[in-house]
Amino acid sequence: MPHDPRISDDPGTILDSFADVSRVLRNVQPAAAASPASPVVPAGVPAATERLDEVLYQSPYRIRAPRITICDDNSLDEGEVVYVRADQVVIGRSKGDIRIPNDNAMSGCHAEVVRVDIGGRHGWVLRDLGSSNGTLAKCRSITLRHDVVVLIGSRRYRFDAGSGQPAGPGDEPKTTLLDAARPLAPDALPALVETLPQDDRPPERFPFRTLSFTIGRPGGGNAIELEDLCVSQRHATVTRDAGGAWQMQAEPSLNGIWARIEAVRLTDGCLFQCGEQRFRFHA
Repeated sequence: MPHDPRISDDPGTILDSFADVSRVLRNVQPAAAASPASPVVPAGVPAATERLDEVLYQSPYRIRAPRITICDDNSLDEGEVVYVRADQVVIGRSKGDIRIPNDNAMSGCHAEVVRVDIGGRHGWVLRDLGSSNGTLAKCRSITLRHDVVVLIGSRRYRFDAGSGQPAGPGDEPKTTLLDAARPLAPDALPALVETLPQDDRPPERFPFRTLSFTIGRPGGGNAIELEDLCVSQRHATVTRDAGGAWQMQAEPSLNGIWARIEAVRLTDGCLFQCGEQRFRFHA
């Protein structure tokens, strides 16, 4: 066949294939796995008793593309995978790069994942785009600031820092006899307040009566008991730190605790939720 410069500048160039690399990876195993029955390895391919002494090439000049998994129902591991190859990915029901049209709880343009430079290194940030139902992120711990919304089990709660005021009008003297002191108003204590009651009853309020307590299912000795099948027997611990701030710590559970965020830096393996759809980020 005559040489055609449009095809190759060297007629002796022969392309390799992934099959050759795949064969190397299949046959290179730890020495302990070798046995007399090991298959014969073609010439030029490392024997099964050889250890791989190299790593696959990764470009030092191109930013690595993270992935977002659109989690399947009842799974946090499996789902459709979308590679983030641009500096911005928008998530929404009807607009954006990732669209979830069957989720009516998701806003048309709900949230975005954007690349940012942090101290000379690149990172990724999740930002809510003013969505109606907010964007949630799964957390190990949360600082409970006034009006922060948390998802515990299947329900959302708003943290009310409380007024700290006694019931009724009038100024309290510096020292009050206990038998004459007025009780605290119902809204004086910090509390978790339901944001979406399940029926027509008023939102339930769960006051913080001690400086350290647990949240979980009824019957587990928890100070706050939530009748919710998505809540574990001991779901979270709440404590007040030396500075007076309340901290919520997740206990080992299937569903964990989630916080509504405006913007948060994403880490490898972290989970977030837009509308009723959950996502996993892979750096």
